[in-house]
Amino acid sequence: MRDLVESFYNDYHTKVQSRPDLYVNDQHVLTVTLPSNLLEYANASAGHSGFGSGARPVGIRRSVTNARQARDEIFSSVEALEKFILSSECNAEEYMNSVRERHFKLAGVQTDDRLVASNRNVVADKHGKNIFIKLGEVFSREQVQTAIDKLTINEFELRFGL
Repeated sequence: MRDLVESFYNDYHTKVQSRPDLYVNDQHVLTVTLPSNLLEYANASAGHSGFGSGARPVGIRRSVTNARQARDEIFSSVEALEKFILSSECNAEEYMNSVRERHFKLAGVQTDDRLVASNRNVVADKHGKNIFIKLGEVFSREQVQTAIDKLTINEFELRFGL
């Protein structure tokens, strides 16, 4: 995890030069948008980005006394950033599942009881044998694996826009 946090820390310090309000929602709200390889630490209060195949958790949201000062403290060192990330409730995936479920119901999408994990060949035959590798490159290997483990074939296809 240390390498991922350090990369995120360095990326932040590059971006904040041109975007001084980065992650500051308002005076009392801070939403740190996590990179895809750290999304397992996202919390539900940060929300999600969109619906359908591109929907993903956003990051970590906190109510604070002074958002800019809190952000600067969080990104003051790799250690401080790692501590902040580890303090998350890590409940975004559960939240995203409920969002997807509501979205599927509103969209009238029929889901089935077949888990993708037990029907990988069905997905591979339909979308090509390298579909899981391609999706892992676009999203993250962890996101694809979680989807394989938890979603039905229809949900998997909708989640990744297949």
